[in-house]
Formats: sequence, C-alpha cells, structure tokens
Amino acid sequence: MRPRLSDLWSVRGTIDRGPYLFWGVALALVKFNVDRVVARATTGRAFWPIHYWFPGDFFGLLPVEGDDRARALLPMALIALPFVASGIALTLRRTRSVRLPPASRYAPRPRA
Repeated sequence: MRPRLSDLWSVRGTIDRGPYLFWGVALALVKFNVDRVVARATTGRAFWPIHYWFPGDFFGLLPVEGDDRARALLPMALIALPFVASGIALTLRRTRSVRLPPASRYAPRPRA
C-alpha cells in the first residue's frame, strides 16, 4: 500500500505500517518547519526541536518571555489542529489494521 493524501483525513479502513510511518515522519517534519517559521515571524526568535520537550525557560538556556510566548501561542495552537486530526485519523486506521479492540472496551466504567 502506498501513501495517499486521503490517508490524512479518512478514518475509515486500515493503513499499513509503511504509509503510517511515512505520514508520521512527513507530518512531524512539516509541523516543525511551520512552527519554526511561525515562531520566527511572531517572536523574532529561532525555534529548535528541543522547544517541544522543554517549553519555556530551561535553566536559562532557552529564555522565552511572557509577551513572546503569548504572541506565538495562538497561531501555533491553531496550526497544530490539522496535525492532531491527521494523527488521530492515522492512528485509528492503524489500530484497526492490527486488529486491536476499540478503546471503549478499556474505558473506565461509571460506578453505580
């Protein structure tokens, strides 16, 4: 099975591990570069992959002030939404392809 653009928004069917891996890596690279451009445009500062793991001030090495953080937060959050939706769609299809049971089976039951 080859990666198709329709893989990114369809929750029906299944997806093999190759296209799943391809889209995961491709989306991560695109998302990082979009974040890098948006962060530079909104704050004037460079954005590095380590910012995903250590947002904010990491022992003074990555200083981010309140105004810069607030100015970049909304655009980056809005840009993240399509990537989150694609990730959910891909993961639902992949779990279906490996025949995992629905998540609702493991959801906590309300107590009576």
